[in-house]
Amino acid sequence: MLRDPFIHIRATAPLSAAHQHKDTNMPTFLNNLKALAKDERGVTALEYGLIAGLVAVISVVSVSALGVKLQGTFAAITAAVP
Repeated sequence: MLRDPFIHIRATAPLSAAHQHKDTNMPTFLNNLKALAKDERGVTALEYGLIAGLVAVISVVSVSALGVKLQGTFAAITAAVP
């Protein structure tokens, strides 16, 4: 059985520079991803955003409930005035 000598050379040849660079970037990317997950600077901004959203929802609900009561009050006043 004859073996192709190029297969052996290709299998044992060192990796190209582009392939080695790609392999060394992956651990760096994972380290950066872990550091980003541990970073808490954006959490404060997110909390302020949630608080602002909650205040907006509460004010819309209270103004609409107050509007219904005021509408009834003004209707009573309008009916009482001749």
